[in-house]
Amino acid sequence: MKKIILYFIINSVCTTLTIGQVSFEDFSNRNIYAILDELANEKIISLNSSNKPYTRDKIYKLLKKAKKNKNLKNQLLRKEINIYLKNYEFFFNKDVDKNIKLNRKKFEFSYKKKNSFFILKPIWGINYKTKKNETFEHYYGGLSSEAQVNKNWFFYANLRDNTLSEPIAMPSYYRQEIGGNYKLWRENDFSEMQGGVIHSFKSGHIALIKEHIQWGDNYFGSNIFSGRTPSFPMIKLYVKITDRVELNYLHAWLISEVVDSSRSYISSAGYLRGIYRQKNLAANLISVKFYNNTYFSFGNSIIYSDLGGIHPAYLIPFLFYKSVDHTLNHNIENQNSQIFLNFSCREIKHCHIYSSLFIDEFKKSRVFTDSLNNFLSLKIGTKVSNWPIPNISNILEINYSSPMTYQHYVEGTTFESNQYNLGHYMRDNSKTINYQLSYKLPKRINLIFDYLYAMHGDDIEYSFLNEFDPTSIPIRQNKTWDFESYQFSITKEFKDNIYLSLIYEITNSKGYDTENYSAEYYLNKFTPEFYRGKNKILSMNLNIGF
Repeated sequence: MKKIILYFIINSVCTTLTIGQVSFEDFSNRNIYAILDELANEKIISLNSSNKPYTRDKIYKLLKKAKKNKNLKNQLLRKEINIYLKNYEFFFNKDVDKNIKLNRKKFEFSYKKKNSFFILKPIWGINYKTKKNETFEHYYGGLSSEAQVNKNWFFYANLRDNTLSEPIAMPSYYRQEIGGNYKLWRENDFSEMQGGVIHSFKSGHIALIKEHIQWGDNYFGSNIFSGRTPSFPMIKLYVKITDRVELNYLHAWLISEVVDSSRSYISSAGYLRGIYRQKNLAANLISVKFYNNTYFSFGNSIIYSDLGGIHPAYLIPFLFYKSVDHTLNHNIENQNSQIFLNFSCREIKHCHIYSSLFIDEFKKSRVFTDSLNNFLSLKIGTKVSNWPIPNISNILEINYSSPMTYQHYVEGTTFESNQYNLGHYMRDNSKTINYQLSYKLPKRINLIFDYLYAMHGDDIEYSFLNEFDPTSIPIRQNKTWDFESYQFSITKEFKDNIYLSLIYEITNSKGYDTENYSAEYYLNKFTPEFYRGKNKILSMNLNIGF
């Protein structure tokens, strides 16, 4: 027994001495993610893009590999690689030591000594939109701090406070923006706090974080975990099992916003102290690499409640949780489980073909019955970059969701946190078509044209108490809402993480009358006030940091 204990102690020490630091690069920093994606399309690197955010360690290694590749002929791409590698030197170059100093060019305080460092950065931004006789304003500001102790412990915190002229990403709105817990009694303010502690080891890392996550290949919103909800706390585990197999796992504490009347009470001052019901999420995603540039990922998740807290069975990272649920809740109402698949192929140079499938509820008997539906969301897409013209990219992405997908009839186990859907922002019974044409110019300038068409069919509650069977709702038969947008933008990155964008949008959102509700009802329910009807909108976005 003593030998076994000694072995694990020695192994832990050796692991600590051979690993590098792990931290996450916010996927709001779209430029670095776009560069990696472009390198993968050129077959310069092999990239598993099924789950985000990426770690900086992963990004740094991929950029170094790309820089050494002599087959990379695109000089504009090479310049971008050099810029980002220089930025990452602070974190990874052992020879870079710095005393405490203020870097005015990067707007940051920083300190580095061997394998330890500390960095403090400001976050500030403005999003200003104007159309005929109306404006929209969104201001945010805060601080971002990071610290590393030795090689295997990393700490970070990111706080930003937001003020908006009107809420634009409420839970019911069909908008891709990340949602917020608006203080509607205080001029639409909301704050967002992210951060955590990460411990890295030789083949992966484990983290206790409050963060956004995104699972499923996409360019215009994932249909598995979209990352659109306000951030929530989680334990996150990543293990590289072999060179071709990776495991991602998380156990999260979601915010149910369902009041538990048995635990709520009246305070001595006479106020009701409401307490939410416990709500947890366990999920895993296993990625297998086929050939050099093809990945197939599969996984499952479960949202569970009313088990008296965290259940140990859901802390096992590689289980099929629906089967576990059948044991734990035998002869009573089950929890809410899901299955998902993701496919990504870059075997053809310049081309990325991808697809993801979210399975909410599936029965074989429904496949062969025309009047019944399984609850699914399917995304298919392709991106062609640097062909036929260098630095030009085309993306086409389509998402279909059947009725009742992402819904659940038990309030405490819905696929939501803070009432925001964890999956695709259009939720159930919907369709989206996205097209993007982009062209990169020297001096870190991007020209982009975007087209979006989105529509939603019958908007019906998932309940067996109604007069209809929820599995028999016609797929997108009766349109209740649609949105069409043409967008032209130019983006300039002045310095590291300092962006200015100018955007011109032509939009049209409409509601449609049904037997139960008016067109105005659906328009108001699904659309922010600023975007209702026909609009021509000019926008300016400026941000410092992420």
